[in-house]
Amino acid sequence: MRAYVLLVVLAAMLPGLLLAAILAHGYVRAETGRFERKVNGVVFDATLLVERDLADIIATLQTLAASRALGSGDLPAFLDQAMRVKAQAQFDLILRDRDSRPLLNTAVSPGSALPESAGLAEWDAAARATGRAVVTGHFIGRLSGKHAYAVIVPVFRDGELAYFLHAGLPATRLRALLAQARVPEGWSLAVVDGAGTVLARVPDHEAAVGTPAPNPGMFREREGDEAAGYFTEPGGRAVFGALRRSAVSGWSLVGIAPVEQLLAPMRRMLWMAGGPGAALIALALAGAWLLGDRLARAIRRLAELGAAVEAGASVQAPRTGIREVNEVGEALANASARLAAREAEREQGAEHLRLMLRELNHRVRNTLATVESVVRLTARYASDVPEYEARLADRIRSLAKTHELLTESNWTRTGLYELLHSELAAYGQDDGAGGQVRLDGPPVALSAREAVALGMLVHELATNAAKYGALSVPEGRVEVRWTLREDPGGARRLDLVWAEAGGPPVTPPTRRGFGTQLIERAIARDLGATVATEYAPEGLRFRLSLPLARPAGAGEPPAACQTVTASWMD
Repeated sequence: MRAYVLLVVLAAMLPGLLLAAILAHGYVRAETGRFERKVNGVVFDATLLVERDLADIIATLQTLAASRALGSGDLPAFLDQAMRVKAQAQFDLILRDRDSRPLLNTAVSPGSALPESAGLAEWDAAARATGRAVVTGHFIGRLSGKHAYAVIVPVFRDGELAYFLHAGLPATRLRALLAQARVPEGWSLAVVDGAGTVLARVPDHEAAVGTPAPNPGMFREREGDEAAGYFTEPGGRAVFGALRRSAVSGWSLVGIAPVEQLLAPMRRMLWMAGGPGAALIALALAGAWLLGDRLARAIRRLAELGAAVEAGASVQAPRTGIREVNEVGEALANASARLAAREAEREQGAEHLRLMLRELNHRVRNTLATVESVVRLTARYASDVPEYEARLADRIRSLAKTHELLTESNWTRTGLYELLHSELAAYGQDDGAGGQVRLDGPPVALSAREAVALGMLVHELATNAAKYGALSVPEGRVEVRWTLREDPGGARRLDLVWAEAGGPPVTPPTRRGFGTQLIERAIARDLGATVATEYAPEGLRFRLSLPLARPAGAGEPPAACQTVTASWMD
């Protein structure tokens, strides 16, 4: 993941890096070209200065050579002219005959002995052959003993060479001209004659003048009289040189600039641009590495969550700050929760099944015990087998109705109204449509224990009413009323009244029957109820005051059934 993120970042930066490389290359080329043009420009400017000065000198000499005094051979008059030119042009004039012997020299006083020629025979020969002005190379002046050069003009009369007129010039004149070219610090600019001797140089003129110049062959790029190139000096310094040959003098002007002056500003600029760029790249790569590591750790966390989910462990969704990873983590956590819930449901279902089996077993035992009690008690009070059979079947059906109501509520509770309606439905409701029974009271929830006992009690009351009381004749009526109230201690009590009317005259029973046993044992003793039976001539009245227990919760074993049945069994 880290490698992928780094590759993505590098791929995103690649166009920028390529553009930066192109721009840097363009900048280097532009700076290099500017540097080279500057060196060539300095050499060109210096060449123009030198050639202009030489042209002025040649023009002056040619003008002086055409004077009448020289044409007529009047040397004293010509000397006067030459002295005036010297005062203005600031250089000495020497007139020599056609054999190069000196005739006059403005550097010496008139009448003084003239010095021998300064060894200009080579250049005199060139002037004689070409008939044009010649610029000499380096020589040492006979009078001054200093480094000098000269401009020689041949003077012709009637087509014949008559004189050599030349100007003796100190090398310092060239140094002054080179200084006007404004050579940058660290550069060097030199004038080299045709023999390769330095005539002038800035800086360090005195140390270089008269010495051999560097080999011009070091310039690799040549275009006619111009050359330029990079090379290494004997001391190991890398330089760029430019050479320009003068058509007037045959000299070469050479400019040398150290490459370091080109590289230093480029390095500074590249560092200024590349340093922050490299820092940004490093920062981006570091950020990509950290992001990749964060993603990798988040994915490792997901892998751990997946392994934990596979192992069935409960996991929590991670909080990584990466939305997609969080979503996958939440999905894994939800899957883990669902798996855990299903596992819990399976365990709960198994436990519930065990509880249901135990409860079913308990209820079956209680029901069988109740049926056994009903069978024994019915047999005790039956006069013959048919009566026994009828009463037993009737009472078992009543018990089944109560069980059906309790089963609908999972044996937790049932309503009193529903219980009464189930037991008395055969006699109809007193609603003006011929019904003999009227039910009146608020909603009351009965526990399983209370429902079984009251169901049996109402069944016995209804059975007795149907055989001997109000329900035995069509005009008879039964009214069941009940209310709820609270004891001073805060317990709830059910007050129920069974009132018959319109039936045959009522007489107290002469013996204790099943109903009496039920009231005394199941109702009064086990449920803590108080009962009262009044055998009034106009009809039976039965009153019940029963403390109500809180209905049992779902799944609670119906232990009350066992208690009631046991009482009847006694």
